[in-house]
Amino acid sequence: GVEIVVESEIPRGAGLGSSAAVAVAGSKAILSLLNQEADLESVVRYAMKSEKIVHGRPSGIDIRVAASGGTILYSTPSDWRRLELGWSPRLIILDTGVRRPTGRVVRSVLSYARSEPYLFEELIQIYREVLSTSLEALNRGDLKTVGRCMDINHILLRALGVSSNVIERAIDFLRGLEVYGAKLTGAGLGGCVIAVMDEGRMDSALTHIRDMYNGSWLASTSCEGVRVERSGGA
Repeated sequence: GVEIVVESEIPRGAGLGSSAAVAVAGSKAILSLLNQEADLESVVRYAMKSEKIVHGRPSGIDIRVAASGGTILYSTPSDWRRLELGWSPRLIILDTGVRRPTGRVVRSVLSYARSEPYLFEELIQIYREVLSTSLEALNRGDLKTVGRCMDINHILLRALGVSSNVIERAIDFLRGLEVYGAKLTGAGLGGCVIAVMDEGRMDSALTHIRDMYNGSWLASTSCEGVRVERSGGA
């Protein structure tokens, strides 16, 4: 008995959590409409039900970020925390224009983990070291080191088989603009690439990026989470 109209600027199937954003907004809207408890955790719980239908086994990170906003360190739905950095680094978002089904990619990675458990665990160990280094760099405002960590992270994702020729060409293009580092985001095999570079050169770099990849923009890491906006007589 509820009709939902979605207006979104987030491209679908691009690795930017568009389905999570819709799930969070829809959960918040319906709970508020029915005068039910619409606190953050309730919204997250119901939104996760939606994501499980869409993706099968989602990590929950997109749901948490969409609901809470800001910059978050996330491991599992019950193990996460907000990062209070004291500054708000910006990201270059390059959209390759190639779309892919997230669920299929997730199943492929799970299959890899089951078939190569020892190798998968080695990749996880390297990832943990990269994460630790990048967190220290973020806390001291060192974007160059963050960029190098992004490069290493992308190599790990490529080893998992979730990169593609389209993504690799996009990253090579960004390296030509002297970004500090770049990696795929989301499930991979298309979608978007994110990068960091000198803050003073980001706007001019974006002009060059849009010549090749029109659907690209700069994003802030300090965005607000879910909220209710009422219009008219509602």
